[in-house]
Amino acid sequence: MKALLSLGGEVGYVLSSDFVEGIVVRVVNTEAMALLRIGQLLIIEADNGELIFAQVANLRTDWFPELKDQPRPLTVPRDSRLLQDVFIQKEITLKAMKAYRDGTLMAVRSLAMPGARVRFATDEDIALIYGPRDDEHIYLGEPLEMETPIVIPTKEFIERSNGIFGKSGTGKSFLARIVLAELIRMKKVATLIFDMHSEYGWETTSEQGVGKVKGLRQLFPSQVLI
Repeated sequence: MKALLSLGGEVGYVLSSDFVEGIVVRVVNTEAMALLRIGQLLIIEADNGELIFAQVANLRTDWFPELKDQPRPLTVPRDSRLLQDVFIQKEITLKAMKAYRDGTLMAVRSLAMPGARVRFATDEDIALIYGPRDDEHIYLGEPLEMETPIVIPTKEFIERSNGIFGKSGTGKSFLARIVLAELIRMKKVATLIFDMHSEYGWETTSEQGVGKVKGLRQLFPSQVLI
């Protein structure tokens, strides 16, 4: 099933579009429905060649209307796969995020038309938004349920002020350590770290509270001074 994710496998087609309510998609692939997650990025392919990047906002399954109020007949299959393929409608709601046309990433200003194909995003699709994983981009990690690298452009990052915000325990220090490690590895900029809680120097406790995690001094002994 995971091949559907990496190869841009088919999810379904657009049923209706609304700028406020979102884009409703009929899922035609039972395996695809099992892989879909809230927040996941999908691709809508328009007839004019435009790609619409959209996030999953809601998942919904139900009996088809003509069967919903009927008692389950003996003809309804007991096999769960056959039941889901034939008798259960599978729908998702998407929120359009960005559009890509003629080599340019832009704001979404048009509706996805009914019938438009919807598929999983590939690594190449993600790279159109964030960029490739190379020395010109800071690697942050991968989203849950995906194996696609998320990066941010190094040049833009070091030329402006940045902040990491979140509740306690959400991984702010861990993310900061990743960014700092990437900057040190690239040797593109010098950093001065005020480490009041000894989280970045030699080592620190893991996010799970079990065991130790190497600090920047251990990772880059010739480049980091404490």
